[in-house]
Amino acid sequence: MLANFIPPFTTALAISERYVDIELFFKEYIDYVIPKMETIEQSIYLYVVRHTLLENKENVLVSISSSAKSNAFGLSGRGGTMGISSTRDKVYTLQEKGFLKVVDSTPTGLRLMPVLPSEMPYIKEIEENVAAKIPLEELDFYTEANLRNSLREREGNRCFYSLQKITDENFTVDHVVSRPEGKNTYNNLVATTKAMNNRKSNMSAEDFLRSLFREDLLSESEFQERLKALQQLKVWELKPSING
Repeated sequence: MLANFIPPFTTALAISERYVDIELFFKEYIDYVIPKMETIEQSIYLYVVRHTLLENKENVLVSISSSAKSNAFGLSGRGGTMGISSTRDKVYTLQEKGFLKVVDSTPTGLRLMPVLPSEMPYIKEIEENVAAKIPLEELDFYTEANLRNSLREREGNRCFYSLQKITDENFTVDHVVSRPEGKNTYNNLVATTKAMNNRKSNMSAEDFLRSLFREDLLSESEFQERLKALQQLKVWELKPSING
């Protein structure tokens, strides 16, 4: 789940077809990945992350000898420079563990691509098992990034209100019934665009849909279909999938 670096201090990355929430990435990395890595493996992995995901790149060419000599991966256990051979071995160990992919081996170095925590099968299994223990109706779909994305998928990548296309840049989540009365449960949250979210403000969802219809932003059939979907939402019928 790291893709295009959308400017500094934001939490979304979207490189090519890959997408990740930065906060979620580091939570998964710290909770699930670090316990399976040696210290030097952590350093190598984060070095590759730094020079790919944070630079809008899918992979990076790494000179193992130069990186080891310059302590790019940190010091050895004895405080000295890492050996070239042992460093190379750790890179391939990371690949065997499923944390990195060696895309190519060239005379000047190895071309490496990080595997995101969300792309690691065992982490998906852990998260699915955890989620399975909590009733869907009790999950917080507003603050948890991966659950927010499931709302976007539920809506078919379209704004719940206007049916406009949702992009990584305009995506946000709206409370149908505003807080504090409205909860963060999936029957009170919809995927929408930032523009529509601002436009709706504190209006009721029904009134907002009527305003879009009056302004010809929704056709008669779309308006009726949106009202029906709204009623389905309120009675918990529009369930998002969280195991995709």
